[in-house]
Amino acid sequence: MYFIIPSSTGLVASNTTITVDKNAARESVARVRKAQFGDGYSHRIADGINSLSEKFSVSFSPRHKSEIDNIANYFALLKGVTALTLFVPNTNGDETIKVTCESWNKVYLRDEYYSLDTVFERVYEA
Repeated sequence: MYFIIPSSTGLVASNTTITVDKNAARESVARVRKAQFGDGYSHRIADGINSLSEKFSVSFSPRHKSEIDNIANYFALLKGVTALTLFVPNTNGDETIKVTCESWNKVYLRDEYYSLDTVFERVYEA
């Protein structure tokens, strides 16, 4: 699983691929509208066009402080509003998913090494 910090941001000299740690997790929740009837019967329907909510819990640890600073600065530049493209591996190749990052946690491990944890939330846009 990875994303790319484009050089057009001014944060990096050339497009930089950032790979997330191997312990990344994907949480999927289907939004469903339900009507429950007295005799135990229920009716269910998907809530909206894009009724699958997905979150990706990812970590970057331990990394050199310059890499963590670039990641945190990129997230700050996007401000939780602009989506980034996350490439997620699956059996048929990489799946391209648009995600936002509204919060992140930077941990100062040692002098030269930091870590960063965040949750990406899938967004459906063109």
